[in-house]
Amino acid sequence: MEVFSWWVGPGEADGLAAMVKIFQAKYPNETFVNAAVAGGAGTNAQAVLATRLAAGDPPDSWQAHAGMATFAYQTAKEIQPLDDFYAKTGFGSALPKTLLPLISVDGHPYSVPVNIHRSNVMWYNPKVLSAAGVTLPSGGFASWSDFFAACDKVKTAGKTCLSLGPEGFTAMHLWENVMVGTIGAAKWSGLWTVPATTDWTGPDVKQGLANYAKVLTYTNSDASTLSDWQPASKLVADGDAAFNIMGDWAYGYFCQCGPQWARTEASHGLRLDPHTWHAGHLRLPVRQLRSAGGQQESRGHVGLADRCCFQGRPGSLQPAQGFDLLPHRLRSESIQRVFAECRQGLVQQYGRR
Repeated sequence: MEVFSWWVGPGEADGLAAMVKIFQAKYPNETFVNAAVAGGAGTNAQAVLATRLAAGDPPDSWQAHAGMATFAYQTAKEIQPLDDFYAKTGFGSALPKTLLPLISVDGHPYSVPVNIHRSNVMWYNPKVLSAAGVTLPSGGFASWSDFFAACDKVKTAGKTCLSLGPEGFTAMHLWENVMVGTIGAAKWSGLWTVPATTDWTGPDVKQGLANYAKVLTYTNSDASTLSDWQPASKLVADGDAAFNIMGDWAYGYFCQCGPQWARTEASHGLRLDPHTWHAGHLRLPVRQLRSAGGQQESRGHVGLADRCCFQGRPGSLQPAQGFDLLPHRLRSESIQRVFAECRQGLVQQYGRR
């Protein structure tokens, strides 16, 4: 069975390996072909997959995000509905109600969720903050002004305040967090409705863009030369930077880097980033889909099998009650891919001003 993904980097590859190990133990007569493609936080893999699909050479199963990213495959008739699988296993009853509409078309599910990430997590190095005279408020910073004041202290101490990876995924990820943290969940969602219920030229949006521009002044100057998000996270783990805004998928990576880090949960809305596996071939056995979506396999990917599955720590989805659940716009979960690509280019140009 060929499985196509972009889980290649540190932390991600370990999670996939944990899933494969569990799968092989359950189905020793099956061969798991890892067709992962590295680079670009998934963008390189998506380009390769598009070429294969156009050539009529789909993998047996492939990774995608929920929402529009999944619906595009369904519209192109490149994936099959999984009604029989869901009916036989009762799998749908185990999923959050907010997730099912993001993987279904007209009530028919088309993918099997492997995990659900929380996007908006701020990681920090306590030693760097202490040396700079910064005390992290309980529950996080109350305003962007407070965060900028902390960054000034970190900068004076000779450290980078906020580590950032290369243009593209990491810049867009940061932009989304800054915007939601400025205008709030409801207005952020309003930007993407048709027609938009939030004014793109309004004062709140302009303030969000201004905050993003200022945040960039506190980032590392070599961001564009880094290979992906992991090197940016490593700056925090190594004590060269104070903060890094990255999803909870970074936990597995930080586990490998050592104990000199911590995290704080953002309070401006819980953004979900579901990864799913599609059945691209009718011959894909139901048992393999069942294995992909199993609780044990999902825990194997979210952390590093037994060592880094948030054991002894509250999971980042645990405090979901009371939060607004927002699809991840960066991942094309609620907007068309062509628009997402245009938006990414605009944000990159904005960052170069």
